[in-house]
Amino acid sequence: MLPPGHARRVSTSPRTDLAVTVPYNTEAEIWVPTRGRPVTAPSGVTFVRDDTSGGAAYRVYRARAGS
Repeated sequence: MLPPGHARRVSTSPRTDLAVTVPYNTEAEIWVPTRGRPVTAPSGVTFVRDDTSGGAAYRVYRARAGS
């Protein structure tokens, strides 16, 4: 189990799974690298925007505790 507020990435070529723990009564902004591939988000998270950082493309999502 991860401490609250942490993320864990599991990479299995060509797929990457991301597990995020959001502490109670908070929200998290989650930046998912796209690497030019489609991103499938689970139910319960909200798409916020497409963005870049350091020249890399990301899809940004918002998740609430328990989602």
